[in-house]
Amino acid sequence: MSINDVPFGQSWQDWIDAVDLGADFYDGDGDGIYNPVDLNSNEVWDPDEEKPNTLLDKTYWCVFNDGIPSGQRRWQ
Repeated sequence: MSINDVPFGQSWQDWIDAVDLGADFYDGDGDGIYNPVDLNSNEVWDPDEEKPNTLLDKTYWCVFNDGIPSGQRRWQ
């Protein structure tokens, strides 16, 4: 994911999987659900819309299994 990716494009859609595993995102409508849709169809991101949480030029996300039993894990 790069800050140069097309708004609402494939990388923004792929970020849904990362969010499901606990990745952060900008929640434009405040509902707590990542839904990267161009609400007004202007093909640019607006503050009331969702986007991946890109802090730098690129953002990476990965998951590690630390051997904790499934019942004690933070995210199921």
